[in-house]
Amino acid sequence: MTEPTYEELVTELNTLRPQYNDLQGALKQARARVKELEAAVTDDSAAVKKLQAELMDIKLNNPVAALLDDVLALSKYSAQELAEHYKFEFSDTGAIEMRDAEGKPVTLEEKGKARPVAFEAEDVRRFLESTGKFDHILKSSGMSGSGAPANYSTDTGNRGAKAPERKTPGAGFGLK
Repeated sequence: MTEPTYEELVTELNTLRPQYNDLQGALKQARARVKELEAAVTDDSAAVKKLQAELMDIKLNNPVAALLDDVLALSKYSAQELAEHYKFEFSDTGAIEMRDAEGKPVTLEEKGKARPVAFEAEDVRRFLESTGKFDHILKSSGMSGSGAPANYSTDTGNRGAKAPERKTPGAGFGLK
């Protein structure tokens, strides 16, 4: 093969320069488009994360906070203590369930059978009472008297005991 001449090389260079400039322009446009798309993805992912956080608040956090407000005294601080041992998460079916620190669903013994703790204030209260660890943060049931169930903290264990007799003022008391 023979070496190309100077004129042939100049001619070839002059034909390649416009193509090079066109490709450089296309590359700049492609890089600008990539930056636009990355910015859009970042904006979209931030919006998605924000929407996911809102959804978690609506579907999980707010219902759990309302339930704990019914069950715990000073629920804001008591919930932190409870969170060290138990958490509320979605089950496979999408229902909220109470789980222990290891992620296992907690169960409540009822009539010799274990069943999962339902996401209801009464069930959660019964479970926490049964552990005995959280009596200091549980709200009182508000029930008292003869209609209160025996398992609430208002029960003193003196059912059936006679009330102390009242002393009536003697005859010497009062005006004569």
